[in-house]
Amino acid sequence: MHLESLHLNPEKSKILHENSKELVKNLGKRFALQHQQTQIFKNHYLQSPYKSIVCGDFNNTAFSNIYREIKGDLLKDSFEEAGFGIGKTFHFKYFPFRIDFILPHKTFSVHKHETFNDGLSDHLPVMAVLSLN
Repeated sequence: MHLESLHLNPEKSKILHENSKELVKNLGKRFALQHQQTQIFKNHYLQSPYKSIVCGDFNNTAFSNIYREIKGDLLKDSFEEAGFGIGKTFHFKYFPFRIDFILPHKTFSVHKHETFNDGLSDHLPVMAVLSLN
């Protein structure tokens, strides 16, 4: 799953020079789009009879309402279950952001979570080893 990008440049200096009113306005629009996408996902997911694994670039952190709505009570976070450290998945010059997630249904066991620093993208790939109970 890929939620609407916030279109923030990873270079902090460029963000600081942007017009703050325009930045806030654009972020508000993007958050509203993410909320709409989340509602579409939830409607589909809650109707599915299958125990699923939701993976993707949420373009938002684990501290966001978007993340909490998607995770809900039915999913768990593979990083929280078996990861370690900060869990950075996005290259941002001064802040470590974890915006890429693997969220298996709570009936799965998480045995391992790993983040790879391959340098091929501004995102770091994540992997989880799971088993269905």
